[in-house]
Amino acid sequence: MTGRGVASAGALVLLLAAPGRVARARVYAEPVLVESEEDLDNYAADGVLDSDDLDTLRELYHNPLDINRASRLELYELPGVSAELARAIVRDRRENGAFSSPSRLLRVPGMTPAILEEVRPFVQVVAAPVGRRAYSGLVRGRLVKLWEPVDPVTDDSPYATHTAAQLGKEKWPAGYLKTRVNYGEQVEAGLLGVMDDKILWAEYDPDSHDISAKWGSPALELGKLYGSWERGHAAAIAGSYTAGFGLGLTFDTTTRRLPHGWYPDLTVYVNEDSVRLHRGQFGAAGRLVEWRPGAIGIDATLFLSSTRQDIYQYDMGIAGGEDVDPLVDDLDSPRVFVEGQRVGWVTIPNAYRESIAGLNVTLDHQLTTQVGFTGWVGHLDTTALRGSDDPDDWVIRSGFPDADTYGAVGVNAAHGAGPVDLLAEVSTTSTGGTGALVEAIYGADWGTVETSLRRYDTDFDNPHARGIAAPDEYGGMRDRDEQGARVEVDASPLGWLDLRVKGDYWRNLAAARDNAEIYGRARATLRPGLWVALLGDHVNRDLAHNGRTRIYGGDDVSAELLGTDLADPESYVDETATVGATSDADVVDRAGTKSYLGAQVGYAPVEAFAIQAFYKRIYEDAGLVYPNGTAVCEPWYQVGQYTWIKVSTRPRDGTRASWRLRYRDDDIWGSRDDRNLETYLEGAQDLPYRTRLTVRGTLGWDLADPPAPWAEACASGGVPDTVGTCVVDSAQDDGSTVEGSAPYALLQATFEGRF
Repeated sequence: MTGRGVASAGALVLLLAAPGRVARARVYAEPVLVESEEDLDNYAADGVLDSDDLDTLRELYHNPLDINRASRLELYELPGVSAELARAIVRDRRENGAFSSPSRLLRVPGMTPAILEEVRPFVQVVAAPVGRRAYSGLVRGRLVKLWEPVDPVTDDSPYATHTAAQLGKEKWPAGYLKTRVNYGEQVEAGLLGVMDDKILWAEYDPDSHDISAKWGSPALELGKLYGSWERGHAAAIAGSYTAGFGLGLTFDTTTRRLPHGWYPDLTVYVNEDSVRLHRGQFGAAGRLVEWRPGAIGIDATLFLSSTRQDIYQYDMGIAGGEDVDPLVDDLDSPRVFVEGQRVGWVTIPNAYRESIAGLNVTLDHQLTTQVGFTGWVGHLDTTALRGSDDPDDWVIRSGFPDADTYGAVGVNAAHGAGPVDLLAEVSTTSTGGTGALVEAIYGADWGTVETSLRRYDTDFDNPHARGIAAPDEYGGMRDRDEQGARVEVDASPLGWLDLRVKGDYWRNLAAARDNAEIYGRARATLRPGLWVALLGDHVNRDLAHNGRTRIYGGDDVSAELLGTDLADPESYVDETATVGATSDADVVDRAGTKSYLGAQVGYAPVEAFAIQAFYKRIYEDAGLVYPNGTAVCEPWYQVGQYTWIKVSTRPRDGTRASWRLRYRDDDIWGSRDDRNLETYLEGAQDLPYRTRLTVRGTLGWDLADPPAPWAEACASGGVPDTVGTCVVDSAQDDGSTVEGSAPYALLQATFEGRF
């Protein structure tokens, strides 16, 4: 498939190609109904989508599939679309012609209104010329505005670090406007403009190692653009695009599950008060395909790019002209000054340039066996930052190899045999590190089982690898320093019950640390319109070191560090004990566990009305102790909770409204992290000329979260008066306690039109 997804012999379509097989849809744990971009983030927060699923759907939201051109494999990535349904869609458009609109998918056997509702935000139709009208397209714009209290400035020294908001910046709305236009069925163009308060200009001083910057007021500026062309066996793109091949282990700048080829890129991420562009490529790519039924097909893609990228201030390390290793050497980040005042937590624009050249050649035999070769080379130039003339002035702390020039080569293969599909990829980097990934997919009428094995050397420093991996990183690279096995089961053993189970075991090679995760979700339809779901997840970041004194994702807090022998009820905590000191302490990085249990219920008595409720309880090792009435201190989890209720209605065709109330407390027995209450009201209205306007208003409160009255019990000695299992943040002040509640408000508006 090319940028617009033309099915070809080069695509890894084995999962969908086995005749006579019934395989279930790519399961996203529950129906994914998206009316705005923030809905995807809400699904992730609820535990319905993992990070990979979120990235895939977010890219499809910003770069919708053309259902008249998408391959079966691309269609399989859509929520609710099974392998059988994807084949039926391709078969129908070959026999009955192109779809005139997404709603025409209902003519396909197996497509239902419920599935169409899930699919609609992620697809588009590039219409063939009708009369004099030879073009079609999409326009989408979004604005967000956040109002929240700003901490007062307590030190007005030019060298005191302040946020941009404290200096009166970041007060305007942020947003984007983009359009995609198709001329006929051969030419496509896209344009993305972004608007954001941010640093627009920056210059590095090699003497002081500081960065002088200028803050820019919001103005619509060019973010991404592209033009693509396709005819017969050839296709090309110039401008913004992403590319990926095989299992994504050798090269993948997309967020797709099984990429093959290049894809136009207009992906943008909108946070509460800022806009961030997807780190794709800017350049040109071309593709040639030669395939005849019964013969071996050849699919060749060449891609070139040279892209200037932004970087977060604290991802920069001052090298001062020295050859340093950012993984070993302790480096300071540059100070940033805006109009003579030091600021922090900002992003530096156009800080470095990455240039890439690569090639993929795939051989395919009758859509049953494919073998592909991918090779690429990249060059990193940090002198793209104004004022930086020496490549060793500063370095990128993580995410790239410790070299200016780098690359990787790899081979991927796939073979289908009945209900089983086997896929594999082996890759090696310019430093000699090797990565290997093998995946088997079994499809049946009751569900799908996916199993995989992986091993990525510690020296496998490929910044553009995106194979199956655990969420931890080594040197900022997810597919590195890891070996493991994963099993995912998506099943519907009964007509009213859907199950999803994932088990993952992996070892971090450098630390010789074993980790494990188990996730499960069961969704049962009790009767038409009424369903209930149970879900849970448990992650253990070091199977060899356990216990409540560990800190998940951080250092171990041993009994010695807490200043007490927890096994001795007569001991007491010395008031001078300091949590966080590492002297004479057993420190184990990333030890501990984190778990959650949740439940969700939904009720839709009529088609135009639905109500849902959700509750999740989180248990995390955080090195906390609590008084229990018999011993001075005892370690326990940090316990949090997250709950919401949502009501949705459709009073008439084309009109939708929803309301949600959400409460979150990251530490219900103490005052760590966040505690807030939030509600929003959203309305969406279909307008004439195939347009839609969605507006969401959010009002929230960061609630006061004072320490419990017994907060000093374990720091002062003696048996506390309060009896119970109340967690105490052991003599540690993380600065999160607030004097009173602080309100905030968020307004979002999205406009979408198709023509």
